[in-house]
Amino acid sequence: MHDLIGAYQRLDRLYRLYIKSAFPLRSRVLSQERDTILNRRGVLSQPPLVETVPIYPSSGLNLAGAAQRLSSECPDYGDLAELAKKLFPANIELYHHQW
Repeated sequence: MHDLIGAYQRLDRLYRLYIKSAFPLRSRVLSQERDTILNRRGVLSQPPLVETVPIYPSSGLNLAGAAQRLSSECPDYGDLAELAKKLFPANIELYHHQW
């Protein structure tokens, strides 16, 4: 599993350290004020938006293979691959629920 939150936190900390080292301030009060501003949400970075996506099982068939298998059972599906070629690229395998 990838550590997305940890990666975000490390990058955020590195950016803050970079700003402090590249643009040092003599005044401790100004440095603290800058840190306060940079710590506000959305000023320096945005928290990551994590979207969970289920992993669907593959059918093992591309559109042409599915159309061939269907047309052997029912000839009405013979032109399915031609009909749906704009929806499914030829090299993409269909998911089980699409099959």
